[in-house]
Amino acid sequence: MARYALCSLLIAVALAEAAPTLERYERDSLGRLLLYCSQPPTGWSSELSADKRRVILRLSGTQLSPQATQRSWQSGLLREVYPRRHGDSVWVYVLFAQPVGYSLVWLPYSSAFLLTPVQWDRLTPAEDLYHSALLALEVGAEALADSLLSEAAHGGHPDAAALVGIRALQRGMPLTALQWLRAGFIRGSRLPDLYAATALLALSAGQGVLAQWAARHFTALSDRPLPPVPSFPPDSLAAVLEQTLTAPLLDTTVAPPLAVPPVDTIPTARADSASSAVKNARSSSGTLPQWLLVWAPIAFGLGTVGLIALLLRKLWQRSRAPSSPTSSPPPAAEFAAHVQAALRRYREAEERTPPAEPAPAATASESAPSAPEPTPSRADPAAVLEETRRTAQLSTELRQLWRHRIGQRQHYVRSVLQQLTPEHLPESEQERAQLARRLSIAPQALELHLRLRERSAAESARCIQGSPSFVSTPDGASHPEGAA
Repeated sequence: MARYALCSLLIAVALAEAAPTLERYERDSLGRLLLYCSQPPTGWSSELSADKRRVILRLSGTQLSPQATQRSWQSGLLREVYPRRHGDSVWVYVLFAQPVGYSLVWLPYSSAFLLTPVQWDRLTPAEDLYHSALLALEVGAEALADSLLSEAAHGGHPDAAALVGIRALQRGMPLTALQWLRAGFIRGSRLPDLYAATALLALSAGQGVLAQWAARHFTALSDRPLPPVPSFPPDSLAAVLEQTLTAPLLDTTVAPPLAVPPVDTIPTARADSASSAVKNARSSSGTLPQWLLVWAPIAFGLGTVGLIALLLRKLWQRSRAPSSPTSSPPPAAEFAAHVQAALRRYREAEERTPPAEPAPAATASESAPSAPEPTPSRADPAAVLEETRRTAQLSTELRQLWRHRIGQRQHYVRSVLQQLTPEHLPESEQERAQLARRLSIAPQALELHLRLRERSAAESARCIQGSPSFVSTPDGASHPEGAA
């Protein structure tokens, strides 16, 4: 019986030692909570309270270490953490200073949960993809999580690049893991597993200096020893060795790299290999051809100098140009041009009249060609004076021509009105208005003429010959007889 009790006690102690244990929890420099366990729990789940100020993390089949006690902080979103036993499980309560969301992920090399407070309305697109990937991992959607992590890593998120590298290393893809671990290091990821994965890769490739440097950083962040080195195919190790010798921790997942670390922060087996890696990274930082990088600034500078020279030449020419008082045409020339335009309009109006109506005979002055518009010279004052005199003479002739033209127009209108009878008068008001517009008289004057003609032929003839005021005034206003 005693032997049976001793066996039961030993089995219980062994099971207790084999059960996962929540050892401790810490808050890192970014305000994230790390809950360290002795080994992965058999099952776990999390829940956010209704007021979004508390998260409950349930760890199934987990023991509680005496070091895992209540802790609180006076600043930041994370304010308090305390554990409670519930049967064979441990519930961890995490309190926040304000309503927030959260994301949770298991770090395999640190053997810890990483809980990050999230304010969803303040995230960048890459951060949104990263935390959405962590939610997909929590519910077990591995394919969706890998896709979201890849998009977030290509979007520049440092922790996403580190997690992609860690997951690639666990799946036996060391070269892909090295590329993304470089990206996470360059972008400033602070995940402890980033350094653990880097140390494991360096040990596999035989890079002792790089492995020691990464293991030292991993131990400082997680207070844990380095896990065992996994086994990889020989060809993969050869590729990793070549990559670590060429560029130990340079980001080769984007072009160009985001940054190049200083020489003294790149651990390598040989110092000359580190300096050559930095030189190669700097020379290949751009994607443009070398000749374009050299000649583009030169061409831009020459173009700028030529443009400035052309502008100065224009300003110099403008300053040397004399300011002449005759730069604008004289008033006489403006009047002559106005008279010529008016005569052209009258000539075009007469050409549009019906052929049945009598047209005034052209005079010798009309048949003469119109004088060209004066173009005064700016150089010689004598030439300018002569041109002004000729312009004034031409203006006098055009005034006389204008008066003669007006007299002919009046004679033409009188003759048309004398031949006009009530039978030939259009019936519609629109046609009457067109007839009055063609004769350049008011419609009221046309009706007055017909009324006077019906009253008395002799009186109407006397009115037409003696009082042409309604012909010379378009608005039909009356003027005393004999007015000029």
